[in-house]
Amino acid sequence: MPLPRCTSRTWVLFLGLLLAGSVMQAPLVAAQPPLLPPQSDLSPQVRDRLTEAAQDAGLTPWQREFMLGVAQGKPERAAAEPSRPLHGMALRTTGTAADDGGWIAFPVLSARWYHTAIYDPVRDRMVVFGGVGDGYLNEVWALSLAGSPAWSALAPGGSPPSGRVAHTAIYDPVRDRMVVFGGNGAGLVNDVWALSFAGSPAWSELAPAGSPPFARSGHTAIYDPVRDRMVVFGGRGINNGNLNDVWALTLAGSPAWSVLAPAGSPPSARTDHAAIYDPVRDRMVVFGGDDGSYPNFPNDVWTLSLRGSPAWSALAAAGTPPSGRFGHTAIYDPVRDRMVVFGGIDGTYPTDVSVLSLAESPIWSALAPAGSPPSVRTYHTSIYDPVRDRMVVYGGFDGSDTRNDVSALSLAGSPAWIALTPTEGPPSARYGHTAIYDPVRDRMVVFGGPGRNDVWVLSLAGSPAWSALAPAGNPPSERTNHTAIYDPVRDRMVVFGGLGPGLNNDVWALSLAASPAWSALAPVGSPPSGRYQHTAIYDPVRDRMVVFGGIDGSSRNDVWALSLAGSPAWSELDPDGTPPSGRFGHTAIYDPVRERMVVFGG
Repeated sequence: MPLPRCTSRTWVLFLGLLLAGSVMQAPLVAAQPPLLPPQSDLSPQVRDRLTEAAQDAGLTPWQREFMLGVAQGKPERAAAEPSRPLHGMALRTTGTAADDGGWIAFPVLSARWYHTAIYDPVRDRMVVFGGVGDGYLNEVWALSLAGSPAWSALAPGGSPPSGRVAHTAIYDPVRDRMVVFGGNGAGLVNDVWALSFAGSPAWSELAPAGSPPFARSGHTAIYDPVRDRMVVFGGRGINNGNLNDVWALTLAGSPAWSVLAPAGSPPSARTDHAAIYDPVRDRMVVFGGDDGSYPNFPNDVWTLSLRGSPAWSALAAAGTPPSGRFGHTAIYDPVRDRMVVFGGIDGTYPTDVSVLSLAESPIWSALAPAGSPPSVRTYHTSIYDPVRDRMVVYGGFDGSDTRNDVSALSLAGSPAWIALTPTEGPPSARYGHTAIYDPVRDRMVVFGGPGRNDVWVLSLAGSPAWSALAPAGNPPSERTNHTAIYDPVRDRMVVFGGLGPGLNNDVWALSLAASPAWSALAPVGSPPSGRYQHTAIYDPVRDRMVVFGGIDGSSRNDVWALSLAGSPAWSELDPDGTPPSGRFGHTAIYDPVRERMVVFGG
């Protein structure tokens, strides 16, 4: 497959010289000509090849001029196009501490519970904040819901809230932001934070007027769209005392807190309950929770009317209600005008799904979805996905382990559970895998490892992100300690050998353009013996893969070449000189300036 004009084969091969760090002592930048090596560093043969290669009609004029300048050792000619930087290269100083580089930790979505999640309708995604996993968390993650769901870590500007659990979060549609209140981390808090989503996301702490609610955790909050405010109910306060007070935070203009004094008898003070907003009847609906009546947790339903003077009333629903529970979730299903309840703790960990119809005569009924339900859990999150008409469940605690799986319950027709497998997020821990750099897409491609034949890519531009590839075609068998090289002419990864099951000497190609696909190559000629812990490099001058050493029952020091043009063919090389001793577990690189393979260790 031909590469784009500016990434023709000739230029890709020449870039190998640049990136090796010998032709250039510093990266090319717009305002600084490249620094060339002493002329003695380039052999006459290399200079001749560069001169010949510069005649390629596929190169742009500045590329030809630059290559000729390098070949002739003339910096002024090589710098003939100083105003055109090479993509992805930036200026940095040399000969200083800056040359030592620096480690950056890429974020990883850890398992968690007691977090919050909201649906962002503008970007069609679920946004997760905080929770407890490896300590109290204050990171923000987004799960895109269109197509193949994908996780990505957000890196908002501003100072973030402290790590916390048992807080609440609502989506503020007027200002396109998430509003977080309260929770527990280093202690109970009653602070309010806003995470703006438009443009570059940023955290800001709100300073509402009025006396705030008591610090609390395990409360609920809903967005009241008619009055553009957040309404908070209950929770756990100081000294673990349960609460049943109601507060409102206005969101327009200068936010302000006010305590509501609803008419009627209120629900018992409680924590870890669930609440939804019922838009048809303009009310908040509360179900269950922990009111201290262990082991008989409440399974009552209460409504708080918001129109006019707020008032509490107990909802007497027909049918068989779910068992009393806490740590469950509930969403409002607008298509069927009902509340959907999942999970929690009732003394055990139920995985049942119950629905409460809200129209006229409310009635409880149990759903019996097809498919495998999520594992038992509590303190998870659920959101309603309006585009796909489903409930999406993430994370939680199953009594012994913290979860980070995602499941969806379709609500149309015959409800069914399906496990979602988001493509973003780290691959499983592994060793003995391979990784190549894909220069066309600026990413790292990882394949295999013990018991694995999956393919993952790590995008390197901007905020690095993992995603799983799902190539077409039959994949190679699971394997470890194989080799992989990038074939720039055909824009593919070529895999050879490895261990598992048994010793392999097969060759596979993974095309990387458009829709990736695996294909088994069938080279002519006698192949190397099956082996693992060998090395392989791409020889750009002869367009071939060169393999050295490894172990096939004994340590090897043989050298093999696989030609890649036309019909691939194996041939054993017979280099002059005294070879290295047989070895495995070594390393090898291609030295483009001196046109050689360099082997170390083993």
